[in-house]
Amino acid sequence: SESKNTIIRQSFLINRTMEALNDFNDINSDSFKLNMNFENINLIINESLDSILDLFRSKRIKITLDNNISDGLISMMDRSRIKGSLLNIFSFIYNIIKVNSSMNILCSLINYEDNENFLYMNGVDKISERERKKLELNKECIEISLIFVSDEIPEEIKRMLFKTPLISYENINFNNIYLYTAYNIIKKHYGNIWMETFENKQRINIIFPADKRL
Repeated sequence: SESKNTIIRQSFLINRTMEALNDFNDINSDSFKLNMNFENINLIINESLDSILDLFRSKRIKITLDNNISDGLISMMDRSRIKGSLLNIFSFIYNIIKVNSSMNILCSLINYEDNENFLYMNGVDKISERERKKLELNKECIEISLIFVSDEIPEEIKRMLFKTPLISYENINFNNIYLYTAYNIIKKHYGNIWMETFENKQRINIIFPADKRL
């Protein structure tokens, strides 16, 4: 029944918020550490998508996945933290995406050297020397782009989305813990995340270093 489905969706979002709060507390504690292992990023993307499909169906969202990352690629990451970060980003998008629209997910490997100017436009953080050294060990980066339709978000708000857990916007305070925690965890993986307007749609880009293994 629809009421049962509504309860399931609400419990999913409540669970995500509790997980994000746990991440928030961990990130801001001195004892924060990542449980790093070689993981298959495609499995993590697919598992995250499977978890949120019903949520997006409730808004009649069509999701397309264009994945150009080979199944053999594994990368050093904290599996549960990256999966949680993707789910947090999806939950943020779910809250603002227009009903009866679509979300396109593009996954690919990009060459860091070729794309340096691209990576750091749109107000993306300049990368620290330590992170630069880390990235230079891995010229290729995994890039995940999420493209969707929502009401326009002012540029000054976009710049705050990843830095501030609570934002005042049009006289409303809204909890931004989803993107705040995702940003901090992806940064700890020597990656980055930012949002831009792309052909009248919103686009969230996520990058982190790729480690090729057979």
